[in-house]
Amino acid sequence: MSFLSCLKHCGTEQKGTGKTISEYLYNVFAEKCLVKSRVFRKAEIDEIYGYQIFSGKKNPSRNTLIAICIGARFTLNEIQSALKIAGYATLYSKSKRDSIIIFGINNSKEVCEINELLFNQNEDTLN
Repeated sequence: MSFLSCLKHCGTEQKGTGKTISEYLYNVFAEKCLVKSRVFRKAEIDEIYGYQIFSGKKNPSRNTLIAICIGARFTLNEIQSALKIAGYATLYSKSKRDSIIIFGINNSKEVCEINELLFNQNEDTLN
């Protein structure tokens, strides 16, 4: 079984796209020349868990996926695409929590800074 077919088999695949979240992340990371271990540290997630997501062995929660995307400095559109591919609701500006996350993304905040903003507004943090 090839690497890509394994990803399709193991990862979450959005109907009609033919892409898994593992495949999408892999492609964007390759395009941006990102180092996975560095992004996992910035996302404040365990490195082993991060590699399991990339291999398709684990599916990230919505919060973990958002944290990885923020750690990788994805654009808001790239994050929205990742959420759609993974089958999660996209960030919605009329939701207080999501609007705080969007604010953080648009202002180039780190995961820890976004978590602090969320905490200060009595909202659940990303991790």
